[in-house]
Amino acid sequence: MSILRIALLLACAACGPLVGDGGAASGPDRAASASPFPTRDTAVTPAAAPRVVAKAEAPPRDTLADAPTDSIGCWRMSPERPGADTAYTVDLRRGVRFSCVLHAGLRPASMVLEASEDGYPRALRIRFPARNPRWTQVLDATAEEKPYRGAPVLEALDYDGDGWADLRTLQTWGATGNEMHHVWLFDPRRERFERNALLSDSMGGAEPVLPRRGEPCVRDHWHGGHAGLIHGWRRACLRAGRWMIVESETQDHLSGGRYVRVREERRGGRMTVVRTDTLTRDQAYGP
Repeated sequence: MSILRIALLLACAACGPLVGDGGAASGPDRAASASPFPTRDTAVTPAAAPRVVAKAEAPPRDTLADAPTDSIGCWRMSPERPGADTAYTVDLRRGVRFSCVLHAGLRPASMVLEASEDGYPRALRIRFPARNPRWTQVLDATAEEKPYRGAPVLEALDYDGDGWADLRTLQTWGATGNEMHHVWLFDPRRERFERNALLSDSMGGAEPVLPRRGEPCVRDHWHGGHAGLIHGWRRACLRAGRWMIVESETQDHLSGGRYVRVREERRGGRMTVVRTDTLTRDQAYGP
């Protein structure tokens, strides 16, 4: 052994064994000297992810009794299954179960969204034993498109402000974000859901908005081409027991790179044009 190697060993005696010396450290010295990087021949076993355990773990929500009852809404009870033909659609052929609270304080209704053999939604089957043990209804939920992944295929919203949930299912959707739904309003006197044509034909889902003059209202919207410069919206309100369009605005393309924006309001029982603006492309980007 050379004098230089002896000197190195004496100087590093407190540092643990050198690679190749055959020594083995023990206790805390072994952990301190171990390399954080595996050698080429070392098999690495991934550590299991830590499991965070709450003080009291709630059981999975898989029964209607587990759904909340303090506010209206629908909760999906079936897992989302990816479609077999595309990566961005879901497979509904086994049906999708929902638990829907139709009125605060009442036990939820059981709903199943059924699909055709090729996976297109076709019917919504409802049982509402809290209202009537024999109460059932089947709604025509025929859709033109298979739902995209994460799509709200069934929702409960109170459109008319009567405290009862109304239902909507996804009917069609497009790449620009446009969506159309089937919308059914619940009539507590008849104990039936009834499809509303105006709300169902609205683009963008006819979202409920703040009432005006105490009237329940919804607002829809749609987008077209020209990088979103072709678009429109409508506001519909419930007046004298009937839903009607009360104001709207559309923006469309003209020749020569110009655009036209038209605003309408309901006056005297009919929709009337109240303003028309011709805009440049830069102006069309504005409010």
